[in-house]
Amino acid sequence: MAFIRKRGSSYYLVHNVRKKGRVRQVHLASLGARPRLSDEVIDGIKTRHPFVRVDWQGLKEKASRDLVQPLANDSDYMRQ
Repeated sequence: MAFIRKRGSSYYLVHNVRKKGRVRQVHLASLGARPRLSDEVIDGIKTRHPFVRVDWQGLKEKASRDLVQPLANDSDYMRQ
């Protein structure tokens, strides 16, 4: 299953794959500083990675929850 990961100040949609006994992360999409899953991003991921199972509704809900949380304590986030 794909999930949203934060690295630094950016969010990414990644998927774990096991190759030769090791786990590797496949980078599906860059979501930027605010994790938004638009229809264009979803369509692009579906065409490039057709065999990856993704719970789009769950990811959209998680992205919207994560978006609201930083507003409470991050003035730099508010300025952007």
